[in-house]
Amino acid sequence: MPRPDLQTDTPVHTIPDYVLAQLPGVLAQVAQAAGVKAAWQLAKERGGGRAYIPTPEALHDRHWLVQACGLEAAKAIAGALGSGEVEVPLGPFTGNRAQVWAAIERGLNAGLSVEQAARQVGVTARTVRRHKSGVTAGENGGWCKLPGV
Repeated sequence: MPRPDLQTDTPVHTIPDYVLAQLPGVLAQVAQAAGVKAAWQLAKERGGGRAYIPTPEALHDRHWLVQACGLEAAKAIAGALGSGEVEVPLGPFTGNRAQVWAAIERGLNAGLSVEQAARQVGVTARTVRRHKSGVTAGENGGWCKLPGV
């Protein structure tokens, strides 16, 4: 849980809303403080469980957060989240949904039409169009606009 009383000089990254919408809870805060890459690295390292985030001053070269994200990103994360335990989500790029998303992106970037990409991946053309345009899909889900597509 972030501490509002914690004052920090951590630079805030400007992340597009459609990207933040795909990052659950703490990962969105991490992305804003240290960048999307750091959020993904945190999810990869400790996603699906709890992780203790120390104060920025307590970080050292052998700390798991520094090894996962680098010293500067780890300091930014520690500054944003404060000292304490956080529940780290798995992140948006896990499981079948991530594989489908990546396959759609690969197909479209390879020059396939929406219909061709849909057939190749095994989804409807509507699903490919929604991924491509970034249209949201209800309250519990959402689509991330594909970068560069």
